[in-house]
Amino acid sequence: MREIKFRIWNNEEKEMIENKDIYNIDFRKDIFFSSVMVDGFILNESNYRLMQYTGLKDKNGKKIYEGDIVKCTGMIELTGVVKFKDCEFCIKYKGKYDRQFNYKSLKENEKYNDGKCSFDLKNEFEVIGNLYDNKELLNE
Repeated sequence: MREIKFRIWNNEEKEMIENKDIYNIDFRKDIFFSSVMVDGFILNESNYRLMQYTGLKDKNGKKIYEGDIVKCTGMIELTGVVKFKDCEFCIKYKGKYDRQFNYKSLKENEKYNDGKCSFDLKNEFEVIGNLYDNKELLNE
C-alpha cells in the first residue's frame, strides 16, 4: 500500500505548502470537499489546490506529486505534467502523448512499457518543477 500524502498550492500567497496539517477531507458519493488548516487558519476552498503524492520517486529520490513537471530522458526526451485521471496517475506531454501508469505495477519493477513508450522510473524521470511555480518549463 502506498503512502497517502498531500501538498497544497495556496493561490492567494502563490506558494507551495508542504508538511502542514490538513484539517479535514470528506469523501462523499460524488462530492469531494476539503478544508485545509495552515498556521491556525482554514483556507477557503477556492484559494488552494490539493495535490496528491503518487507514491513514486524520481531518479534523484524526490517524491512525485500531482502537478509536478517531470522530464523523461529515456528513448525520447519529453517534459510533461503529472495528473490524476481514471483513478491512476498519468503524465500529459504537451498534447502529444498521454501516458497513464498504474502505481502498483510501477512500484513492483519501476519500469514501464506499453509498446509505444518505455522508461525506467529510477533512471530516466526527474521532477524539474511544478505547474504553479514553473509553468514556463512546459514551453521549452
